[in-house]
Amino acid sequence: MSPRTSATDWPAGSSESLTELNPTACVGLFPKPGTAARTTTKPLVLSHTSLSDRFRQFTRRISVEHAKAIADTNGVIGIWPVGEYFPTIADYARHMADMARLIGADHVGVGTDLRGLTGASAIADYHELPQLAGGLRAAGLNETEVGNILGGNYARVFRASM
Repeated sequence: MSPRTSATDWPAGSSESLTELNPTACVGLFPKPGTAARTTTKPLVLSHTSLSDRFRQFTRRISVEHAKAIADTNGVIGIWPVGEYFPTIADYARHMADMARLIGADHVGVGTDLRGLTGASAIADYHELPQLAGGLRAAGLNETEVGNILGGNYARVFRASM
């Protein structure tokens, strides 16, 4: 099969899965889970997003259905700390805890690409992870869930993908 320039909706009849070509597939630019989530043989990563029930063109935000499709692959969804949506670390932590309650704490992670934000961020840099850990505990998550969200879930996916 020829190399792909886009995997937005992986062909249903394809004899190869997305993860056969990319051991750890990030579907961050997929507008919907599409066939990739149904045909993958490995966990998927959606590296930076958040939930929304109001969609705009060119948004990275996703629906609960999309989040569940990624979780169903045993994958991880990174919550992006966009300041417009989460003005404080506490707001960011509450959204992460809400996502964990919807799809399971084993499928939530810290959104990557902090330097890719063009505006304010709920966390200025990764030195603020201890404050985020406190916020996650305050939002009702236990120590194991907090540890997994702060990196354990990504480590699990990478181990499963290699």
